[in-house]
Amino acid sequence: MKWPHKKSSISQVKLPGGFELDLLRDDELHSQISGNKWRKLKFNVLKAEQKRYEQILTYGGAFSNHIAATAAAGKEFGFQTIGVIRGEYDSNNPTLKFAENCGMQPHFVSRSHYREKDAKFFRSDLRKKFGPFFNIPEGGANFEGIQGCQEIWKDIEREYDYVIVPCGTCTTMAGLILGNPNPVRTKVVGIPVLNVNDGMRSDLNQKLFQVLYDWELVEDYKDDYLLYPDFHLGGYAKITPELKGFVESFKSENAIQLDYIYNGKMIFALSELIGEKIPEYSKVLAIHTGGVQGNEGLRYMGKIQ
Repeated sequence: MKWPHKKSSISQVKLPGGFELDLLRDDELHSQISGNKWRKLKFNVLKAEQKRYEQILTYGGAFSNHIAATAAAGKEFGFQTIGVIRGEYDSNNPTLKFAENCGMQPHFVSRSHYREKDAKFFRSDLRKKFGPFFNIPEGGANFEGIQGCQEIWKDIEREYDYVIVPCGTCTTMAGLILGNPNPVRTKVVGIPVLNVNDGMRSDLNQKLFQVLYDWELVEDYKDDYLLYPDFHLGGYAKITPELKGFVESFKSENAIQLDYIYNGKMIFALSELIGEKIPEYSKVLAIHTGGVQGNEGLRYMGKIQ
């Protein structure tokens, strides 16, 4: 199997106040395996094929972009997929309906049981139930996921002062840090979307260690990136009226749809940071990591219209 080569385009976008920046359109890489999920799944799917697995199993919440993308990848590349879903079955959930239509077999577990998903007994029980499978952690947050995100730099043909990305598992940011061809010139900037304070830096360091296997080397990268943790707007999937208005205004101005959980918060953060933490004359590239399918889930829950 060959993973199709796709190249992201770059659009120039305008923020409120008139500041212009470039936006890497990873959201356009694939209509269903969207954005950084395309990057994270690439080497996972290739490894599953190399190891001759017929099934891929992964994890996520009921509205997870990763669950939807893995289901789509399984359908496109010929794998059976199993989704370990945190929570209960809901036949009207748009994400789960999409995943099942792609052939994914859902396996629902309680929130308390889900927290034990990395334990040996949990994985052993899954193999007894489903047989052999290639395991991909939640969010594609493993070595192969980081490896795929390093390839983002192949689509960045000019130099920037700042390359900015939203952060959940920190996998995409770790790939950007490790793949950065000119860390002296270009800072990688992360906007955490979870309310975890210093926990995000710890998670990022753990991701770097997955590749470097040396804590001294991890420490050597600490000056190559910036984290701005104050733009989660209340926590994961918390949507404020201000954010709603911002995302709608951005779409009206630029004809580009953002999701509200990741990229909406990232671009909102940029609008606040430019002129403060980021000088106005800077050359800035933001990465649209996809995930717009998540808007349907928010709409279903009544958080947006």
